[in-house]
Amino acid sequence: MKYEQAVIGAVNDVFTAMTSLEVAAGAPVRNSMEVMPSNISGSIGFAGDVSGALVVLCPVKTATAITADLLGMEVEDLGDDVRDAVGELVNMVAGGFKSSLARDGILLNISIPITVIGKGFRVSGPSRSQRIIFPFACEQYEFWIDLYYR
Repeated sequence: MKYEQAVIGAVNDVFTAMTSLEVAAGAPVRNSMEVMPSNISGSIGFAGDVSGALVVLCPVKTATAITADLLGMEVEDLGDDVRDAVGELVNMVAGGFKSSLARDGILLNISIPITVIGKGFRVSGPSRSQRIIFPFACEQYEFWIDLYYR
């Protein structure tokens, strides 16, 4: 339960501080094999008391809307601005996740963000990981956070 609260809290904090977009969390889903319909992902690995990865998954429309809001300009395609914004988004969410867990005595180190743009890719975590999918709605858009941990 602490991981769920840490992820949802981090996403809410990032969107409140960095955007004018309202975000709402759906019910987390544990250990699903479902593939999210995304065109861009940003991921950060973490290690320490717990190891795994935190991944942001967005369809094109969501990624461009979030980027446009962050940058205060129109964005129409998955170019460098969107790649950088999704990388920064996952970086900020992972930082909030790390800080939240540190308050509970769980210490982590996080890697640098990696972004992937494309169609038909599947993200998976380390072997024998637990997986939680966090669905979020942002205005009329949707995105997901995948948390893999062990």
